[in-house]
Amino acid sequence: MVTDYQVLARKKRPQVFETIVGQDHITKTLKNAITSGRIAHAFLFTGIRGIGKTTCARVLAKALNCRKGPAPAPCNECDNCVEITRGSSLDVIEIDGASNRGINEVRELRENVKFAPAAGKYKIFIIDEVHMLTKEAFNALLKTIEEPPPHVIFILATTEPHKLPLTILSRCQRYDFRTMPREGIFKFLKKTAQEEGIKIDDKALSLIAGAADGSLRDSLSILESIVSATEGKISYEHVADILGVVDSTLLLSFSESLINKDSDRILSLIDELYSYGYDIKQFSKYFLNHLRDLIVISISKEKNLGAMVFHVDRDRLKEQAEKISYENLLQYFSVFYEAEKEIRRADNPRLLLEVTFLKMMRMESVIPLDKILKQIENLKGNLPKNSPALSEPLKNPGSPGTENPKTEEEQAPYSLKQNEGGNFPWEEFIKRVEEESISLGAFLRNGCIKEIVGNKITLAFEDSFSIQTISKDKNLKLLKSAAAALLGGKGELIVKKELSAKKTSEADEGAEKEKKNGENLFQKAYKEQAVKEVLEIFPGKIVDVKVLK
Repeated sequence: MVTDYQVLARKKRPQVFETIVGQDHITKTLKNAITSGRIAHAFLFTGIRGIGKTTCARVLAKALNCRKGPAPAPCNECDNCVEITRGSSLDVIEIDGASNRGINEVRELRENVKFAPAAGKYKIFIIDEVHMLTKEAFNALLKTIEEPPPHVIFILATTEPHKLPLTILSRCQRYDFRTMPREGIFKFLKKTAQEEGIKIDDKALSLIAGAADGSLRDSLSILESIVSATEGKISYEHVADILGVVDSTLLLSFSESLINKDSDRILSLIDELYSYGYDIKQFSKYFLNHLRDLIVISISKEKNLGAMVFHVDRDRLKEQAEKISYENLLQYFSVFYEAEKEIRRADNPRLLLEVTFLKMMRMESVIPLDKILKQIENLKGNLPKNSPALSEPLKNPGSPGTENPKTEEEQAPYSLKQNEGGNFPWEEFIKRVEEESISLGAFLRNGCIKEIVGNKITLAFEDSFSIQTISKDKNLKLLKSAAAALLGGKGELIVKKELSAKKTSEADEGAEKEKKNGENLFQKAYKEQAVKEVLEIFPGKIVDVKVLK
């Protein structure tokens, strides 16, 4: 028995530019082009499936071949408009690029191009899925698209424009169709349900809108299949069961268990997920979006959640977002985002999902940076006033305006011994050497005179490098000459490596003291309140303890 029933996707197909949903940037441009008479000879419509590429091509064909046109709004009443709507027009030829992809079909098309239109003003060729044509077919079509007869217009439609040769792309006026947003599909479905008398919950419509994944045609097909499978009013549970979509209540249970770090509950939920036959990969995708909603509501207070998150879910999302920091939510999202990519490819997605959740629950809480800085400031305020940490930094000894007095001991680490002839003029000796060699004079300042007996001078240094440099024959000769000039005769130099008695005793005493009191210092450090608070903020251990003087 023949039936006049039409599926929703065909029944709701737009017949004028104004009823094409979500593509205003394209319909407005096309209407302006028709009004001004600036009509291109080749158009390229690109975008995902089910968003109106072929529909827009048919409406454009009617607008160009309408008896009252070309006009931006076809009348849909004249014979040309009616025939184009039915698909029986001799002047509007639709070609499936997937099944007519060879060079022979393109040669046949080139022959048809030569003939004038039968009834309309233009002969219009709509080639769907044009990217499926072979390389040879594109080459054969190239010249015809570039310079077609004035009565011919090409409209190419494709979901994969990157597969078209650049030579074809450069000869077409390109229009990129946008993916339909979830809110736009929801509004369209709600309007369609009202027009068709379909009783369905808004929450159920939102689930269909999400499952359509940006395609308006897919949303109508899903709605129609659900209407056929249910009786009476369609509920959210019906749609979720038919589509195999994870219920938002289950997603909220997962996030609540994650926030409470309830590992037993998480494993039980995953077992429930598996037992009811949910697709683990699909669940991971939905839970990732759920984490996104938690992050958004924690910072923007539901301003950017959109109409698809209903009030019951919003209230629970707000409750959960108040229990966990924004930084921790970001950390969860980052971990689960990487895991979701692996779950998609995993042979055992359930195992990977369980481990991912257990890993997230074991993660330490993230402390916001501003809170850490505030705690550090509080620690500084609690330190003793005479603490070295609060003292002013040492000024650069070489900077102008700063006094840098040196004791006699700092100027020469060893006290000068007095010989029979009086004190040796050490500074004058260094100056004489610096007149001949500045670098050698600098090395001399690292040491001092240990002893003078007659014309025999003993120099003492603490480092081996200075001794090696001064002991070179050229340098010793220069030093002897300078010393002889000051002593009034020949000078003999002896260079030794030796620590001062004071430094040696201090080093021995410090080592002994540290050895005796090392354990006591560690114990005292761990008892300090400031140290305890620092270790709470930055988990670690004390490696070394030094007494600042």
